[in-house]
Amino acid sequence: MFQVFEINSLKELETYRLSWQELWGRGRQRRFQMTYEWLEAYWQSAPADRELKVLIAALGGKVIGILPLVIKTVETRLGAVRVLTYPLDGGGNWYGPIGPNSAATLAAGLRYLSSNRNGWDLLDLTYTDRDRIDLGRSCTALRNIGWKPVERIWKLIPAVAFSGSWQEFMGRKRKDVRNEIEQAEAACRSRGTVSFKQYRSVNATAYCGDSLEELLGQLEVLCVDGAELKTLRRQCLSADHQQMLELDMMFINGKPVAAAISYGNESGLEVAHVLHNEEPGVETFQLFSGLIGHVLESACHSKTKEVEISPTQSELVTAARLWSNRELRSYRYSSCPLTHVKGSLLLNYHAFRSPKLVYQKPIVQTTNRSFKNSSSQRSPVAQRSPVTIEKQSSVPQLRIAREFMD
Repeated sequence: MFQVFEINSLKELETYRLSWQELWGRGRQRRFQMTYEWLEAYWQSAPADRELKVLIAALGGKVIGILPLVIKTVETRLGAVRVLTYPLDGGGNWYGPIGPNSAATLAAGLRYLSSNRNGWDLLDLTYTDRDRIDLGRSCTALRNIGWKPVERIWKLIPAVAFSGSWQEFMGRKRKDVRNEIEQAEAACRSRGTVSFKQYRSVNATAYCGDSLEELLGQLEVLCVDGAELKTLRRQCLSADHQQMLELDMMFINGKPVAAAISYGNESGLEVAHVLHNEEPGVETFQLFSGLIGHVLESACHSKTKEVEISPTQSELVTAARLWSNRELRSYRYSSCPLTHVKGSLLLNYHAFRSPKLVYQKPIVQTTNRSFKNSSSQRSPVAQRSPVTIEKQSSVPQLRIAREFMD
């Protein structure tokens, strides 16, 4: 029989730090944003209205999984709604339960919430990797407690998968796309000398490059305020401690104009934060294109397999689509008990408006130069390739790692 414990402060959660680290190391999503250190840095700078609600799932007295959640107030057409959700607020693409028993952890956590409904109006599980990790388990777990899930696409994530050299990668780009990239580079060079600095600690043998402290000091001119700088600095230092950090900075005439903070993972690199200052005569997406090009070229030379770019700004998405050859999708699962009237009304509204979704393979964008079609005359940003759809034949079953059953 599962036991679930609710934690509402970092001081209480500190007791489970070692369990969190051990579970994270054995989980399928070993991303920096899902570490205890990331949550610690995030919570120290979180808005005052946030409430921590971490659920610890145990079986036979042993912790088998952790479900980190927060309560935040969101303004809607029906007024303020208290939303129970994952703690990730941008700065990443994926989130979910911690540990190898993600399905069991989610099921136990939701069953606990079905009996403890106070303090929140709507459950909204965003940043879910449905097509590779979740595989429908969130929907199944919600239905098993009698709640109606509403499934929607959360983010479209530009990604780059490398095969071969950098020259081969660029050679597969269509001519009009290469022209857009070259125009962006020319616009940046028109303002003066363009240069880059990089700090990298993605693995123990990686080349570190420039000084981390120096680059963190120069982040100040790119941040909106001191609070943002403080949060990013904490996260960078935590990621560097775990050898998962890459920090790239772009300069024009020695002045910082853009920076990218990326985190390493098993499949490659995730560009989580992109900052910039306006540069006269250069469009924002052109600055981002120049910065992303540098990040990608460096990743290709270091044999990184894949780079994902968190779509935090519209100009960043425009720039990223010039470079990307894949498009991934994250999903959101919203639900609540019928007794939560405000949440139920919102769910019915979104259920009515949302199209029915089916499982699909990641979208691969065609950028081959030999592609001849009337659609090739369209803007490289607007062009899309056909989507291949495949349906799952059955619902994934609940499984628990063998060692916990002994």
